[in-house]
Amino acid sequence: MPIRGSIANSVRSYGGDRTGTRGPIKTPLIDYFVVSGGGGGGSSGGGGGGAGSYLLGSGFPVVPGDSFTVIVGGGGGGGNLGSPPNYERGTRGGSSSLTGPSPYPNFSVGGGGGGGGAINTTPGGQGNARAGDSGVCGGGGGTENGYGGSGSPGTPGSNIQGAGNPGGEGRSGRNGGGGGGGSDQPGYGSNNEPNIAGKGGNGFRREAWGTDGLYCCGGGGGAPNGNWPPRGGTEGGSDYAGLGGSGGNGDGRNDIPYGSGGGNGGYVSPVLQYATSAIANRGSGGGGGAECNPDDNPYKIGGGGGSGRVQIRYPTYYDRLSSVTGSPDYIESDGFRVYDFKGSGSFTI
Repeated sequence: MPIRGSIANSVRSYGGDRTGTRGPIKTPLIDYFVVSGGGGGGSSGGGGGGAGSYLLGSGFPVVPGDSFTVIVGGGGGGGNLGSPPNYERGTRGGSSSLTGPSPYPNFSVGGGGGGGGAINTTPGGQGNARAGDSGVCGGGGGTENGYGGSGSPGTPGSNIQGAGNPGGEGRSGRNGGGGGGGSDQPGYGSNNEPNIAGKGGNGFRREAWGTDGLYCCGGGGGAPNGNWPPRGGTEGGSDYAGLGGSGGNGDGRNDIPYGSGGGNGGYVSPVLQYATSAIANRGSGGGGGAECNPDDNPYKIGGGGGSGRVQIRYPTYYDRLSSVTGSPDYIESDGFRVYDFKGSGSFTI
């Protein structure tokens, strides 16, 4: 893909060996991984937050001396108490991007949708009452017939991955909130079995570039009067909160060393439990808050979504970047230099 005329010459000039009087050898190509923030969970039997999405590419041509800006999207906030019967939705996760000077393309991906609040009469992302918000993956609907927000599919040819999965529906009859959509799977509705909130949709497990973990998992829905342990989807039992989505292999909790899936929904019995927030820098959705009394009970509050991440890498044969801001982690792994941005910053090739 031609970016500017000097790239081909740059690749030839910097592709040789380190002999002679040549100065520092800067990489002509980079690989990139861009993850957006996950949505926050809704309140009071609220839906789980939708997952962020991601871009993954390799061999992208760059010109030594050019500077790039990194934006890491924050996780969406959990829905607050609000004024009954209008409990608050979670907010959408922030977009993440990797941007260079013109005419480089802008590698950007939007955040996950927030989970719907219980009995939320505010129109959701698709115009349905009591809905979860719509992001790259939709937030789950709140209880009392909330509809899960629809995911927004990636633009054709844009290489956005994991986008387009909707959140699950919340249902009436005190069934709890629906799960948020994950990158690899829609969220589960809370009507699969009585009194069980919906499980968040699965994301993916990534062990690469010196880091391990579960990414882009949907948050679990909040329980109506839920008991521990949280369960969801089509699992048996009653009165359970929804589990956060897993990476397709695991239960979605804060497992070590693989990190977290989406946040678990809040529950009430045997003890009150807050909805959990998704782990930072993995782009997963937060859990929906528990449905419980009184109206100002803080256990109703939804869990926050996980923030995003931006990584770049190139072979260790080439010298380190000329300048870096934002304090990314620096890793050397499998013959590559990896710059791991957990917050916004910039770099110069």
